[in-house]
Amino acid sequence: FSIVSTWATHLFGGSAGREGVAVQIGATVANTITIYVERKIKLNINDLKKILISTGISAGFSGLFGTPFAATIFSLEILNMGVVEYKALFPAFLAAYTAFGVSEYFEMKHFHFIIEEFPKSDMRNITMFIMASFIFAVAGYCFAFFLKKFKKNKYMVNLDPIKKIFFGGIILAFLIWLVYGGRYSGLGTNLIDIAFSKEKLYSYDWILKMFFTIFTLGIGFQGGEVTPIFAIGACLGGILGSWFGIPVEFLAAVGYCAVFASSTNTFLASFLIGIEIFGYNMAGYLFVACAMAYLFSGEISIYEGQKKEHLKI
Repeated sequence: FSIVSTWATHLFGGSAGREGVAVQIGATVANTITIYVERKIKLNINDLKKILISTGISAGFSGLFGTPFAATIFSLEILNMGVVEYKALFPAFLAAYTAFGVSEYFEMKHFHFIIEEFPKSDMRNITMFIMASFIFAVAGYCFAFFLKKFKKNKYMVNLDPIKKIFFGGIILAFLIWLVYGGRYSGLGTNLIDIAFSKEKLYSYDWILKMFFTIFTLGIGFQGGEVTPIFAIGACLGGILGSWFGIPVEFLAAVGYCAVFASSTNTFLASFLIGIEIFGYNMAGYLFVACAMAYLFSGEISIYEGQKKEHLKI
C-alpha cells in the first residue's frame, strides 16, 4: 500500500520524497522477520529486533541516496536522539553496502557534486558562515514544527481521510499548476540541480518547497521528507550564498546537509552525507554547520517515533 500510495503522490504532482517508503519497507521486513522468529522459535529477541530494524533502514536509505556510510549511521541515530546503537553497526554497514551495490548494478542515479570553490577564511566569512548555519537550524526546525502541527491539527485529524485527500488534492494540483507550472512538485531534485548549476534561484524557492511538501504530506499523501529537505536546504544555502558573498554552491552544499541535521536530529549522518556527496574537502565546514544545526534546532523531529531520552545540551 505504501509503495502504491507513494507512486500515486508523484503521479499527481505531490511535493514529497520517496525515501519514506524505502525506509518503511526495510524496517517492516526486518520487523516481520523478528516477529516470525519470536513466534516459531519462542525467543525474546528485543535487542535483535532493534538491530534488524536499523539494518532495514540502512539498506533503504543507502539504496536510494548512494551514501552507505551515512545510511549506516543514520539508521543508528534515528531511533533515539543523541544515542547511537553500536550493536547494529556491522549488520547495518553490511546492509548499506549491499543495497548500494545493488543500486549501482541496476544503474540507479545518485546525486554527487564535488565542491571546488571555498570561501576565504577571514573573520567576515566566518561570521557569515556561522549566521548561515544558525539560519539552517531554524529552517529545519520550522519544517519539522509546521509539518507536525499541520498533521496533528484537530480540524485535519477529524476530516474524513478520503474527502481530505480528494479535495486537498484538487487544491494542491491547482496551486502547483498556478505557481511556476510545477516547479515545486515532485521530489525537489529539479531545485537541487538549479542550486548547483548557477541557474536562476528565487529567494522564496525554499519557502514554497517547504509549504508544498507540508501541505502534500499533511493532507494524507504518502512519500518522504528527506529529498524535499535537501532541496529546501540547497535553495536556502544558494540564496544566502549570494546575499552573504560566499560561493553559492559551497553554501548550498552546507544547507543541503545542515537543514537535514536540524529537522531529523541526526548530526553524524548529516555530516557523513555531505562528505560522501560533496567531497572530503567539505569535512571541516560540514562538521561545524551540522553540529550547530543539530544543537540549535530543539528536540522536534520529522520522525514522530524518534525517542528523546536525553537533552541535546
